[in-house]
Amino acid sequence: MTILPRATTLHDVASPQRSTQVKVALLAHELLGSLVALVLRHVDAECRPVSSEAEVKALIEEWSPDLVVADLDRFEEAPTWVVRYVDGHARTPCLGLLRRRDTQSKLEAFERGVSDVIEIPFTPDEIVVRSIAAVMRDRGRKLEIQRRLQVGRFEMDLQEPGVRLNDQLVKLTLLEQTLLYLFLSNPGKVLKREDILTNIWGSQSAVTSNVIDRHIRDLRVKLQERWQEPKFIATEPGEGYRFVGERPAS
Repeated sequence: MTILPRATTLHDVASPQRSTQVKVALLAHELLGSLVALVLRHVDAECRPVSSEAEVKALIEEWSPDLVVADLDRFEEAPTWVVRYVDGHARTPCLGLLRRRDTQSKLEAFERGVSDVIEIPFTPDEIVVRSIAAVMRDRGRKLEIQRRLQVGRFEMDLQEPGVRLNDQLVKLTLLEQTLLYLFLSNPGKVLKREDILTNIWGSQSAVTSNVIDRHIRDLRVKLQERWQEPKFIATEPGEGYRFVGERPAS
């Protein structure tokens, strides 16, 4: 588990009334971007998606984000764009998400100006802590962390891999917790196994779709639901999975 910076304040439950602490520009696939955006609610982040150099330039000029999080496998030049357009603005750190684990890819990312590299797969606490560290280092600001995040009936706990449901603590593995964040950040959308594999495990992983099915089956068991009568995660035959939320009792 990642250790939280000592200068960071940790609170128990995120309040929906809290104001934005940090502004984040996201350059990522919609699925991955929504996952990162939900996790960064632990620091009251406002996230805005961008998908081109022109959009990065416009957002820096008009909104002045505190942080850029970029999928370097899709937007390899993103750190260069950030460095290019910060003239006259405070330094904007760029966190790079990378599926490639070789040393050369990481070195090239730093040469382009990335502040830090986060390997995929990652855990929710790693995204939060690395973001906090980047803002502290480059912006000189301390952020407060909300340990628990309320999403519908789920209370996600950042400090330990678990979730509270119906006032009961459900212990999860780190991977199961990340999967649940992914489903909660994409309600109603069909998540294809290939997309889950790419955004959770990384495209170069040896993990197969059968392993994904097994982890989702284990998550369902812990949430006390059956695939035949899903309360939260429904199977879409031939496609993947969809978060449906809890159906009202009949």
